[in-house]
Order: sequence, then structure tokens, then C-alpha cells
Amino acid sequence: MLMKLLFVEDDQAIAMGLVYTLKKEGYEVVWCDHKRSALQQLDQQTFDLLLLDVGLPDGSGYDICTYAKSRQDVPVLFLTALDDEGNVVMGLDMGGDDYITKPFRINELLSKMVKGSNNYKKQRNKVAKLHAHIGQQRKDFLHKESRKIANSWDMVVVEDIDMKAMSQGLQLGKNLMDNGFGILRNYLKYKLEDGGKRFIKVDKWYASTQICNHCGAKRKIGLNERIYQCPKCGHIEDRDINAAKNIRDEGIQLHRG
Repeated sequence: MLMKLLFVEDDQAIAMGLVYTLKKEGYEVVWCDHKRSALQQLDQQTFDLLLLDVGLPDGSGYDICTYAKSRQDVPVLFLTALDDEGNVVMGLDMGGDDYITKPFRINELLSKMVKGSNNYKKQRNKVAKLHAHIGQQRKDFLHKESRKIANSWDMVVVEDIDMKAMSQGLQLGKNLMDNGFGILRNYLKYKLEDGGKRFIKVDKWYASTQICNHCGAKRKIGLNERIYQCPKCGHIEDRDINAAKNIRDEGIQLHRG
């Protein structure tokens, strides 16, 4: 059975040559030149490997990787003209398995695509080390931030949101799961409580985004609405700031009993 490959590249000259070569090497190739068409293909069929250009006219290969990883466990190889550590780490943190920098030799690309080759094993070890480095950096950052917050405040109020459910329901996948908010909450809790301070969770069903913090009126607000405008008192505020104030006030009420 042919290995089915989704290839996303907006440069037609590069794409045509690579598609021809990959087909000669025995791959079944589906080529897309935009993020939108790539996402449509992911909705319609499954693939054995994704070969993604990072820069696209209507988005990025990172977006496609995040979407694909939320739907199926598929290897992802990034094609990028940007080989600095920041972009490499970003791609791997989004769920990418490897990367190759343009311009590249076709044999170099093929060796990265073939499981079991020496080059493949070397790259997998390299990627594993980078993932470990990323995880350690994130953990260190969260420890420092949680310590800073715990030292600065006597009480911290957070919303008891289900990050796993949100990532599945909103199709944000690994990108949302990797933001570390759940870990930050755990660090905050034990550091505050060790210092004799209060850590309060507001119930996840509390309608923090729907309530006007100015007058208490309630209205439904869509995910795409970034500004909260109260239909009763006319108060206008950034939706996240309005929600944060509501969570703060609810936490204070819970603290008072």
C-alpha cells in the first residue's frame, strides 16, 4: 500500500518538482497550496505523513499541525526557511515531529521521511531532546511565575475550567493543552497554602463572560466577540477583563462565605 502524504506548499515551482519526485519514490501525494484546502483534506481523509510549509498565504503550517494533531496521531515534518531555534522550538511545541530547512537536497528529505533509517533515528533523538528542553523551560517558567504571584498576594482566585474538554470542544488541540494553565493552578495552590494564604476556585459553570461587572445584567456573548457591551447600562469593556473582574468578585464572595 502506498504511503499517503499531505503536502502543503504555496510555491508552485517547489511544489510541482517535489510532487513529481515523491510520486516517483512511491508516495501517494495530495498537494494543497493554502491552509483552508489542507484543513478540508484533513476533514475528508487520513494521511500517513504531513509535509507542511510554515509560511502560507492564509495562515501557517503550525495551524494545520495543531488541527491535524487534534484529530489523528500523524507524523508532521515542517519545511521552513527559518532555521533559528525559536521557530524550530515553536514547530516542535505545536506537535511537529521534525523539520528541514530550505533549500534542501531531496535525499535529505526522503531520509527524514523513512522510518528505520539512521538519519531518521538521529533526528528522532534530536527532537526528543528538544521536547525535553521545552518541557523543562516551561516547568521552570511556571514555577517562577507561580512563586511571584504567591509572594505578591494573600488570595488568588481562578476559574475551574476543564482544559482537556476545551481543547476537544473548540478544536484547539495541543496548542491549548500545552499552555500550562492547569499546571500553573497546581503550583499556585500548594505555594499559597504552604504560606497560609487562600487559593479559591470559581465553579466552571459560573457565567463570568455573560455578566456585566458594572450592573450585574446578563447577556449571551459569542466566542468571536472580544468586547462586552451591556444591554442594560451600556457599559463597554474587553470581554476578558470583564470576566476576570466577575471571577474576582465571585471568589471574594466565596471567601466570605
